[in-house]
Amino acid sequence: AGLLGLVFGCARATEAGWLSRAVMLPVGLGVLSLIAFSWWERRTRQPLLDIRLFKNRTIFIAIIVVIAISLSVSGSFLPLFYFLQTGQRLDPVGAVVRLLPLVLTAAALAPVVGIAATRFGHRRTIVAGLLVAAAGSAVLAVALHPHTAYPVLLVSLMLLAAGYYFAIYRPG
Repeated sequence: AGLLGLVFGCARATEAGWLSRAVMLPVGLGVLSLIAFSWWERRTRQPLLDIRLFKNRTIFIAIIVVIAISLSVSGSFLPLFYFLQTGQRLDPVGAVVRLLPLVLTAAALAPVVGIAATRFGHRRTIVAGLLVAAAGSAVLAVALHPHTAYPVLLVSLMLLAAGYYFAIYRPG
């Protein structure tokens, strides 16, 4: 209920305005629901989500990193798919084929991530992954327009996939 209220309110903001009742009411109810959920979870004997985990700085940062990188990578699928069809005038199959490097890059990097994590440590591997994913996002943000050549898009997709995989994959 909490997340639904937040998402519904934010989705309505573009048409109704951020300070409108149609936005503030669901967002307020969402926030109140999340507060009630965390209050309940701290007091029950068998919590669904142990809120005390968030007191551990390492776990808290790991959760934030996974959420941020997952939203940036998975959140780019639909807009890129739409861009390839409308901006670059590709059919749906052609658009999907051009997005395959996201998956193929991650699959190709599986052995490398394990070696990197063992050699340099998990934290350094995660930070490197975040920096690589940020570079891929920057390329997309700066260079993407209807006349962008596919090799530029390919480089950004590969950087995004590599960064994502290095940031979230834990071998073993």
